[in-house]
Amino acid sequence: MTQSNESQAQLRQRVAVLEDRISGLCASVLRVSASLDLDTVLQEVVDNARALTGARYGVIATEGDTGMIQDFVTSGFTPEEREEMAAWSEGPRLFAHFRDLQAPLRLANLPEYVRKLGFSTSLMRSQTLQCTPMRHRNVYVGSFFLAEKEGAPEFTDGDEEVLVLFASQAAAAIANARARTGTRGGPGRIWRPWWKRRR
Repeated sequence: MTQSNESQAQLRQRVAVLEDRISGLCASVLRVSASLDLDTVLQEVVDNARALTGARYGVIATEGDTGMIQDFVTSGFTPEEREEMAAWSEGPRLFAHFRDLQAPLRLANLPEYVRKLGFSTSLMRSQTLQCTPMRHRNVYVGSFFLAEKEGAPEFTDGDEEVLVLFASQAAAAIANARARTGTRGGPGRIWRPWWKRRR
């Protein structure tokens, strides 16, 4: 095969991968949009974003009236991993750091980043991370994290676009639920500890 033919084959392969990703993204957005239940919406968001970006882990963290973590929706964690995270005393302070971000963040070396902030790396199972604050009409409602890119050394520009898109959907769903009830929670939601939630 000539170099020209190889280049064309590679281009066709990249186009096919892109088409598959766009198709999956559209299908995911439609599934999320079809649900009116906030718990279901957030779980669909984190599951689909994780699948479309090749992330091993996904977390949506919402903020309550006190400015502390109110609830988590997770994807990809074992029950044991969730319990360890729940017991980690430095978790709220690290969340506060990410809460203050003004734009998406991508890290190729999460443990080093966390260490420089002065936190323990004992629970840093992931080498890579991408995260973004979730805002609705400039009001912060939570943060969205995807971690441990599988099959690649770090997350890509395309992965970040997927994260930001789904973060926007999640923020809108949270804001709408709060508007319906006049509270920081959704209609009829029981704000239970995140490690007791599904996934």
